Amino acid sequence: MKKIALILTIILTMQSCMKEFSADEYGGEEMFVDYMLGNYELGAAVRAINVSGVYSTYDLTGSVWGGTFEVQDPEYGNMTTSVDMFLSFNGGSEVLYQTFNKSEMVTGDAGLPQFQVQLAFGTAVSALGNPSFSGGDVIGVRFAVNLTDGRIISSEARTGYMTQNYFNSPFAYNLGIECFLQGAPLPGSYRIEGQDSYGDGWNGGSIDVLVDGANIGNFTFTSGGSGASGTYVVPSSASSMDFVWNAGSYDSEVTFQIYYTDASGNESLFHSDGPSMAAGSLGLVFCQ
Repeated sequence: MKKIALILTIILTMQSCMKEFSADEYGGEEMFVDYMLGNYELGAAVRAINVSGVYSTYDLTGSVWGGTFEVQDPEYGNMTTSVDMFLSFNGGSEVLYQTFNKSEMVTGDAGLPQFQVQLAFGTAVSALGNPSFSGGDVIGVRFAVNLTDGRIISSEARTGYMTQNYFNSPFAYNLGIECFLQGAPLPGSYRIEGQDSYGDGWNGGSIDVLVDGANIGNFTFTSGGSGASGTYVVPSSASSMDFVWNAGSYDSEVTFQIYYTDASGNESLFHSDGPSMAAGSLGLVFCQ
């Protein structure tokens, strides 16, 4: 009886659909699905097979974004002539960075054309005319598929379904420029400015400056002073660096700032903290 009831439900549902989407509304086709199959336009997708990489303010050549991309069109790649790759900075005007011609693409496992992108941060900045950048800025990447019928398919034609699951075809990527540095070396001069709100020094609190695991300096000051400074140099040969806070007796009175000076003599705030900071690595943050 349950099977019979289910069949009757399906038949009634189909009849309902036929009545709702009538011939008057859809030009002679009685089923909505018939209308859709006869009237929608096929487009194209740039499916991301794999994508990785981030951009860092510290590494123009070593921070690279890219991946492998597959082109899908109504004729299994045969309608595609090329894919254009555009770049932009902070949502501004675009520049054409590269064109991937169909003849230069390789055939992937699914029999569809694929191309690869390896875009170094410095290369992208140069292509955009060397704008002044800092942490939090965004480099935009957009793909556009050129078809044999003259159409250009890009991000404005995408639907939610195309950006999910198998298709994974957003066409456009916003690559945020990171300004976070954790433990990696940044050669130059570091000046520590320390304050004590009570005026009797840090009462055992101090900052260790570590380079390649070795302590090259310990900054602190004792009774009688409300402020002090110290300078430490990190060589270009360094492979790691860190600043470590050693807790004292009255850390609620302590504040400090660390300033960085690059090879050109430009000084900027590297890190500020206090009062009552936790003991251990400061978690270096630097935005230029």
